[in-house]
Amino acid sequence: MKVLIVDYELGNLASVKNIFKSVNVDVIVSNKLREIKNSNLIVLPGVGNFSSAVKNLKKKKIFNFLKFQIKKGKPTLGICLGMQLLFKSSEEGEKGQEGFGIFKYRIKKMKKFNIGWHKIISKKKNFLFKDLNKKIFYFNHSYGLLENTSVSKFYVSNHSPLSSIVKKKNIIGVQFHPEKSQDSGEEFINLVLKTLNILKNE
Repeated sequence: MKVLIVDYELGNLASVKNIFKSVNVDVIVSNKLREIKNSNLIVLPGVGNFSSAVKNLKKKKIFNFLKFQIKKGKPTLGICLGMQLLFKSSEEGEKGQEGFGIFKYRIKKMKKFNIGWHKIISKKKNFLFKDLNKKIFYFNHSYGLLENTSVSKFYVSNHSPLSSIVKKKNIIGVQFHPEKSQDSGEEFINLVLKTLNILKNE
């Protein structure tokens, strides 16, 4: 299995790479089309501004290619800003700047900055990641999915209906940072890797 972390000059790439290495996975950081295509899992890292991320991806001429790969069925994990890029658009940054549109909803500005350790609550008891229910993860953001939607699988306990995990077939987005969430983060990454072969059938 080869995990590819997309390098678009935003995000804590080293930390994300380290958490995959800690669970003994072959992982690279790249923005080359061939390596993206040949990977088993695309990871869109977090930290940064939505508009800047879209601009950087387009500047590197990988935005449309990533969008095609993800829509075609490539397993994908979006982390924080990376999760938000999976949505149609965001209130953050320049107007008219659209994301990959995998999820049809709009990312909106929160009333206050959400930073620190928070418990996540499962929306559905028999959800694939049910073992994560009430686990604590690290958050650091001021925009998010603030609607009660069918793609929302977990909420942040003290910010409902703020989504902490969203999912659609083989595409998963998390608002928290698994790479900064210690044991809970490693447990989440392991669950993602173990379920890749069944995601498309869920």
